[in-house]
Amino acid sequence: GEISGVDGLKTMIRTELERNRESAQVVKNQQTLIETIVNSSDVEVPDTMLKRELYAMWSNGEGKTLAEKNIAKEVLQASWENWTSREDMNEEAGKRIKTTLVLSEIAKVENISLTAEELNSELAAFSEVYQVSPEQLREQLIKNNRMVPLIDELLSLKIINWLETNSKVKVAGEKTEEAGKKEDSVSSENEGKEASVAEAD
Repeated sequence: GEISGVDGLKTMIRTELERNRESAQVVKNQQTLIETIVNSSDVEVPDTMLKRELYAMWSNGEGKTLAEKNIAKEVLQASWENWTSREDMNEEAGKRIKTTLVLSEIAKVENISLTAEELNSELAAFSEVYQVSPEQLREQLIKNNRMVPLIDELLSLKIINWLETNSKVKVAGEKTEEAGKKEDSVSSENEGKEASVAEAD
């Protein structure tokens, strides 16, 4: 519906900001949970997988940018060699692989999989956003080799949701109901004290 007046606009903005903050906090909590579990896992990262991930990162970033500019092969090769020698890139690639391996093992042990119904539901939701039919979207994803990555991403999200429900790892910043009540009680008590001081003045 239409927004009536400045107050209506302010309310809408506050609501949207709060929703964005909540979404950001959810993502942050999920990342912290995954990092905690992955860091506590003893997983070896094979060199072949590390190089493959490094190449994927390079080809989707710096390598892609250079290739689009029709840079000479020698420059591309130098860029790739520099990329593989960077400690930060190796660390990031190793972290990504380790996360994938840990999540895959959790899915295997806990028998977590993405059902056809769940995939179809997600495709239907995406098709509304892109204003195409689910069948057309599926064809485009398969044609562009994006269906498998999408399935992997959806499965990862399902595993993460399972971890949030079943993991005993506590994420910093999360509050239990009891802790929230205690904070409210302390806050109310402090407000009462402040009011008493104000009256005495």
